[in-house]
Amino acid sequence: MVHRNSPHYAGSGVFTSINDWYLWDKNFYTHTMGGASFYQLIHQRMSFNHDKKNDASGLVFGTYKDQEMVWYAGGDIGFNSYVMRFPKQQLTIVCFSNLDIGGIAEKMAKQIADVLASEKMLKTDGQ
Repeated sequence: MVHRNSPHYAGSGVFTSINDWYLWDKNFYTHTMGGASFYQLIHQRMSFNHDKKNDASGLVFGTYKDQEMVWYAGGDIGFNSYVMRFPKQQLTIVCFSNLDIGGIAEKMAKQIADVLASEKMLKTDGQ
């Protein structure tokens, strides 16, 4: 039996390729796989055994640069990842890292978001 460190199941133990990740992410905007009901199901916010109250099957709702964002952070020994999805703009930033130190994937993804914001590619609702 494998010991689980995560308090929930949907966001853990995923192994993927870049091509499969692209198809998975694209589905958040097209709803081709599973339709709208699947999309709504995995975005349904639930209460888990931790303090975050904005979780939905491993996805977390928040904002960045005043934009609605759905994000996910993950990692274990030898790797970490961070995804920033901006649904209104149909924009996703994802960083996979084979370094497990200090949340480097999150730092890099946010640096990309900052560049996009400075180039007006990540616009605030008022722009």
